[in-house]
Amino acid sequence: MKSEQYAEIVDESLMIGSQKMLLTLGVNADKLTKTPIAHKDVHILKMSVAPSWNGWRIWSDLRETEKDIGHPPEYIISDNANSLGNGIRRAGYIHIRDVSHTLGLMMKHLYEKEKEFISFTQDIQSSKIKSGMLRVGYLIPPKQRTVARFMNLSNYVTWAMKMLRKFRKLNKYENEAFSFVTQYASLIRELYKSILCINAVQKEIISNGISHHTLESCLPYISKYLKKGTLRMKTLAQEIIQYIQEETNKIKPCKNAWNASSDIIESLFGVYKSRKASNSLYGVTSFVLFLPLYVHLEAKEQSFDFKSCLEKVCLCDIEKWGKDNLGENLVSKRRKSLKFNVNNTRHSLA
Repeated sequence: MKSEQYAEIVDESLMIGSQKMLLTLGVNADKLTKTPIAHKDVHILKMSVAPSWNGWRIWSDLRETEKDIGHPPEYIISDNANSLGNGIRRAGYIHIRDVSHTLGLMMKHLYEKEKEFISFTQDIQSSKIKSGMLRVGYLIPPKQRTVARFMNLSNYVTWAMKMLRKFRKLNKYENEAFSFVTQYASLIRELYKSILCINAVQKEIISNGISHHTLESCLPYISKYLKKGTLRMKTLAQEIIQYIQEETNKIKPCKNAWNASSDIIESLFGVYKSRKASNSLYGVTSFVLFLPLYVHLEAKEQSFDFKSCLEKVCLCDIEKWGKDNLGENLVSKRRKSLKFNVNNTRHSLA
């Protein structure tokens, strides 16, 4: 990273206990492959933990990373969170908005307050509760996410579209249980086409990056799925085109394609959370130090000498890192707070 042009991918984890981790990854600035960014393509530049993160804290953390590397990144990829955006702007870096989050926000702004959409999602949730334990339970809709659900509309809209197409083939009991689907036929078709377009645009940008040719390659999808649709679909088409144009304008004409996806950082958060202690009170612990090793191993094609690396690190080094970088976790505070002397308790009871 010290001798090459690089980009950063930055995000903060969901609250883990009383702590939030700000993770900064390094990746080659140019989009070198026709595939999404993989674990082997990134380096972990910085891991910071705090009870919360605002624009000033993120600005300070980004400046520290630049100082460690020796030169600034070409650009930084992050989602549309206000704190991240503020921190990146304060530091004076180019901010490339993650394509998945941005397209999800477009859907949110268009549908979140629409009465028909609200009613549709409520009926889907109600059908899961009512039909889950009945003989029609095998047809219930997939689980809806409560967090970032507009980034994950695809599953239950696809389910609704399939139910709409197969409705006449369902038996009497199945028709009664899922009769609400036909009431939203036009909305379901609208959402389905919108999601087909979003998925196509997203795949194009994640695989090939964003460049001065991106709009040209995405216009056929926008035209196919959205141009002849409802007012909301036409609005979505305009917003997608505007997003691509705004991000493209940040790239100098002589530059190659840039990365525009932060999916890989979400993946690494998932790797960490799947391996950490299940008790959320532990928060972020020194165990998080396995992440730099994890991406290093993913990138190495030859065998890795664990023994020599282990010999270079002492347990006291890990403990010191934990004290310097991590706050007291809630398990430790709980133990201290609820600690009592058994002998003193017996005397008081007597």
